[in-house]
Amino acid sequence: MITGDGTVEYERKGYDCGIVSYIKKPFSADAVKLLVDNMIKMFRYKGQLELMVKNQTEKLKEQNAALKLMTEKQKHMNEVIIDALSNIVEFRNLESEQHIKRFRKLSVCLGTCVMKLYPEYELTEEKIEIIGWASSMHDIGKIVIPDNIILKAGKLTEDEFEVIKSHTTKGAEIIEKTLHLDNKELCQYAYDIARHHHEKYDGKGYPDGLKGEDISIAAQIVSLVDVYDALTSKRVYKAAYETEKAYQIIMNGKSGSFSSKLLNAFTEVRSEFEKIIKEYSDD
Repeated sequence: MITGDGTVEYERKGYDCGIVSYIKKPFSADAVKLLVDNMIKMFRYKGQLELMVKNQTEKLKEQNAALKLMTEKQKHMNEVIIDALSNIVEFRNLESEQHIKRFRKLSVCLGTCVMKLYPEYELTEEKIEIIGWASSMHDIGKIVIPDNIILKAGKLTEDEFEVIKSHTTKGAEIIEKTLHLDNKELCQYAYDIARHHHEKYDGKGYPDGLKGEDISIAAQIVSLVDVYDALTSKRVYKAAYETEKAYQIIMNGKSGSFSSKLLNAFTEVRSEFEKIIKEYSDD
């Protein structure tokens, strides 16, 4: 804008209208030409930058899409591997395929409630999903337990029970040495859950006798789910209990010690647990 009006107000109005430079009379033609040339270069450079950013953005979108697809494929492969390992264990235990799905659903259900009620555990939806998949391998150590013990209909002897208890350490060892997934967090959760899902809040569990919050919240969640599922499922040594009786056994501490927080969350999801048991019934 070239003008003979030198007032500040007039200059402000010019910039409000979108001018990029303000030249007051008298002026030099050469100076105006240089100014125009500079402005053309600046806008051309700006256009080039915008085009470069646009092209880079498109490339990033394509790369992100490819990475997302690869991640989804890898995640699916992880799930296939976990399902395959879990099915082997359940086949040996004479369990149904429904048991794996039911156990995973129960773990996610209880974990989600704990996440909402107790933020101090720093659980997230992503972590809950990982715990759900890791829970599928909680009994993987039973692969090495002899059939005459694992399928025994009667009461186990003291020596037989010691062998059964070893499925926790054996399972953790199997996961540590043979489970090579790209998701390291999943492997860590699987190891912890396999080893510690029989620990009790009062320290009377096994194999390490962990007590209180020394037991990870993931292992605590799976421990309660394991008890509930065992109570409400038919086994070679017992019939299935009704969900009401299973609830009372856990709440009364007859199945071992759990934290008050976990029991509170269990109470909150009681009806959801019953729906899952019904939907994924072994029958």
